[in-house]
Amino acid sequence: ECDARAMKKAIWIGSISTLILYMAWLFLILGVVPPSELKEALFAGHSAIVPIEKHLKIPILSGLVREFIILALSTSFLAVTITFFDFWADTLKWSKRGFQGVFLLLLVFVIPLLLALNSSTLFVSIFDAGGIFGGTLVFGIFPALFVWIGRYRKYSKVAPELLPAGKAGLVLTILVSIATLLVAVVF
Repeated sequence: ECDARAMKKAIWIGSISTLILYMAWLFLILGVVPPSELKEALFAGHSAIVPIEKHLKIPILSGLVREFIILALSTSFLAVTITFFDFWADTLKWSKRGFQGVFLLLLVFVIPLLLALNSSTLFVSIFDAGGIFGGTLVFGIFPALFVWIGRYRKYSKVAPELLPAGKAGLVLTILVSIATLLVAVVF
């Protein structure tokens, strides 16, 4: 309801809590296991816990890391599932209930499942690329473009400016996102 204060609070709390969990994930996973071993295990069809247990050698800590991985994956899975379900429903202009809802569920779940069952290495490669490109597009470029369109084209007279920096901040966000993609492609 255009409550700028509540919006800013939600953005800060959501961003900081996500950042803390992401940093914990990076510390636990990438800080313990060399990335080459982690990728090798995933391409071999093992879970991330196999190389972690090899390096930790402490059963209680391995168990905690295993639970953390399960929670991290399941919460990510839920968010991505809901997002894709809503995306396809909006894109196709279908109802989320009835026959169309069932077809949307099949679209969201069956295609990745078949891909994962037929070729785990292809699935991991797509997952890896999706994390880099999808994350940069979804969390960097698209939001900046949406704000630009909303702020300067569509709702320029109605919507208050919630975040400062104007056009320069949006252009900087897009440029940093493009640079991130270029670095990911080169390295």
